[in-house]
Amino acid sequence: MTEHIPGLDEVPWGDLEDVHGSAADVPELLATAFTGEEAKARSAVDELNVNVYHQGGLICSAAPALLPFLLRLAADRTRPVSVRFDALELVADLGSSGFHAAPRFVDPGWGAAWRAAVPEAADLVDDPEAAVRVAAAAVLSWERERGREMLAVLRRRWEAEPDEVTRLGLLRAAAAVVGRHPDGAALVKAAEGDVRWLLDLRDHGDTDTRMTVGFRDPLLLPGDPVGLAVAAVEEAGPRPAWLRSLYGDRFDAERAMSGALVHRVAVTLADRPGDRADLAGRLAGSPHAGARLGAVEVIAGLVGEFRGAEEEWADTVGPMLEEPWSKRRTRAVQILSVAGRAARRWADPLAARAAATRDPEERSAALFGLARLRDPRTVPLLAERAGEPCFGLPAAASHGAGWLFSPAVPDVLGPLAHEAGALVPALEAMLRGRRDSVLPALATAGEWGPAAAPLADGVAALLEDSEHPARELAVLAGIGPAAARHAPLVRRFAEAGDDGSAALAFWRITGDAEAALELARQAGPRRWNAYWTLLAELGASAAPLLDAVRGEAERGNPLAALALWRTTGDAEAVLRSLLDGADAPLGGGVHSWAGPVAVRAVREMGGAAAPALPRLRELRDARRRPGAGRTGSGSGWRDVARDRELLALLDTALARIGG
Repeated sequence: MTEHIPGLDEVPWGDLEDVHGSAADVPELLATAFTGEEAKARSAVDELNVNVYHQGGLICSAAPALLPFLLRLAADRTRPVSVRFDALELVADLGSSGFHAAPRFVDPGWGAAWRAAVPEAADLVDDPEAAVRVAAAAVLSWERERGREMLAVLRRRWEAEPDEVTRLGLLRAAAAVVGRHPDGAALVKAAEGDVRWLLDLRDHGDTDTRMTVGFRDPLLLPGDPVGLAVAAVEEAGPRPAWLRSLYGDRFDAERAMSGALVHRVAVTLADRPGDRADLAGRLAGSPHAGARLGAVEVIAGLVGEFRGAEEEWADTVGPMLEEPWSKRRTRAVQILSVAGRAARRWADPLAARAAATRDPEERSAALFGLARLRDPRTVPLLAERAGEPCFGLPAAASHGAGWLFSPAVPDVLGPLAHEAGALVPALEAMLRGRRDSVLPALATAGEWGPAAAPLADGVAALLEDSEHPARELAVLAGIGPAAARHAPLVRRFAEAGDDGSAALAFWRITGDAEAALELARQAGPRRWNAYWTLLAELGASAAPLLDAVRGEAERGNPLAALALWRTTGDAEAVLRSLLDGADAPLGGGVHSWAGPVAVRAVREMGGAAAPALPRLRELRDARRRPGAGRTGSGSGWRDVARDRELLALLDTALARIGG
């Protein structure tokens, strides 16, 4: 099949690499794309995308060789429009990678291949098919060296374009050209020629045009961006053209409106949080359901990004608990779940949602909020589902998912140590059921200490034949001496070698420092936290392993740093490990699990940690949450809860140290 595609067999594909390895399969995929029926051809282009682009960030050696064949496929009017569109979409994806990737991740042949490809893509903006015209325009938007030329091409096509939605696609590409131009700010300031044309459309065009141009890049924001966005929502029919230009003809109007407000409007306003707050406040009560959902998502972004925002917005999102759309309710519940005292006035609606909803995400978030408020209704609400695995809550905690997933059963049970006596019988009953139905619920029980002692025998029974015993061992470690009868079993696991969980559990159960140290010595240095927690708790008894402790502390592990302090009292070395380096526990890594551990360490050091005071004050006084991206990207309820814990720890550490 490949012999029918001129030039394909002349490329040494086997010597080139895609993002996964050899590019030897590229010829067959291209052959299918050029000759196969529509579904198979689209699948082949999709596989090329996965292999050569994947998630972006680099240009592999196969990409320059692939580029001319993709443009030839896109120009072939005998092929289905969908295949041609997909080919251009892959070209645009590669253009994006070439634009954003660090030079060391870009194949040396890419620049020449891209320069040759751009004129071919420019020819396609005059294609008979509207989808191809728009996709070609998207390719041109990634050209940085000939931006003015691309702008002229796009303007010429826009002036001749009869299709309303395609005209908006051309404008979006033109706005992107200006925004991505190396001298974009100067071009906008000078406002000459084709840039003046674009700015005039932004300021004096119809609403669809103004939304398309004004919210493509921060350089092109209009004078009153919030007023424009609100007007666009108020004027919107069921399928406004500016939304169709983003999402095509088939889309859910409410979700599309929400997505546009979050991913277009709010993202363009990333450096203007006051405008984002104004937008959310003005749209929170909109009659348009999609706008209301967009508003609560923008609020969630502000809460994820800025300290105190969860309390500031509590009374705005509280009434959303009555919203008929479950996704909006769930997001409101999640925000209230981490709003602290500001959520107290909404405790009754939270309890009502926990009792009434059939959505496990909404229910778990409501129960999480009630648990954090120490609301007495939490345990009875859990008890209603005691016969279900994990109380009917999601089993696995999802980390790094922002607001996408709600709290899981370990998150909900975590704040309920004071109610352990009421919950332990239900957990004992679960222990008699399936292992996978109870272990997630037990994950937090270890934090309840001796109150979880009635669970020890059942947990030990699970441990007997466990292939992944860390969770069972963590529960026994948390129970401590009340689980002493199971010390021989725990020791057996420790002697068999593990991540340190068994040695830590043995230490906490028996208090035998000498035996625990020998178990740690047998295991050898591990990168797992249980091992370093053990050495930190052993304190001076861990001195025989001082070299390993010092080495791990130098790598920035705050548990090892705490062990180093307790073993040696070397404040200078400990503070160096916690403060120095971009990802140090009290530096860039403070938003991770390491941050609270590091703050506890310096709190324990007291006055010896005085050199850390400036950094601790900086962390306490920062308005933006550590690690939060602009618009709150990458942050969610878990990050807010962790940051609130961090702030509380910082206050106590500063008081102890003297700051």
